[in-house]
Amino acid sequence: MASTKIKTTDNTKTRFTKALFKLMETTDYSKITISELTTEAKVSRVSFYRNYQEKSDIVKEYFRSIIKPYNDKAPTCITPIYVYNFYVSALEDFKSHKKELLLLSKNNLLMYYTWELLASIRVNFKGEPGSKGYYNSLIFAGSFSLMVLTWIKRDFKEPPSLLARTYTETMFESHNPLSTPVMSDILK
Repeated sequence: MASTKIKTTDNTKTRFTKALFKLMETTDYSKITISELTTEAKVSRVSFYRNYQEKSDIVKEYFRSIIKPYNDKAPTCITPIYVYNFYVSALEDFKSHKKELLLLSKNNLLMYYTWELLASIRVNFKGEPGSKGYYNSLIFAGSFSLMVLTWIKRDFKEPPSLLARTYTETMFESHNPLSTPVMSDILK
């Protein structure tokens, strides 16, 4: 019985997600009403409020669904080649969501990606909150997020391998931030 309820809930949420993206093709997100969303999804208003408090919850859940598979297989062995391959895979997956991500970008909703990524780091971090490792994780998540958001805004022009290589090389450069080429370029 519980399995059937989960499948029904997942199906309902999928319908709301698809409906939201379909509506955003022609209507600004801010102008989409819950009534329009439930009509497009062919699901009752009661079902909407059973699953969500507000329509932004659909966007947050969408980003969690993209992030979760990578949380589950996040690098435990931090070697440059492993990290590079991990990020190539993640970026290729993001590119497969191009249509949806460009709609979210057009509607200024990409900030939810950053929030969900940072939230996942806080939940999945195994060390002591407030430790150096904790803050390093947030810094790397924040910089990765900014890179992805910029890539989306640029319509995915660069290949995932280039971004993964750039990110990995930056991640494994010297620990003295003022000696890295990246900071030297910024400070010039």
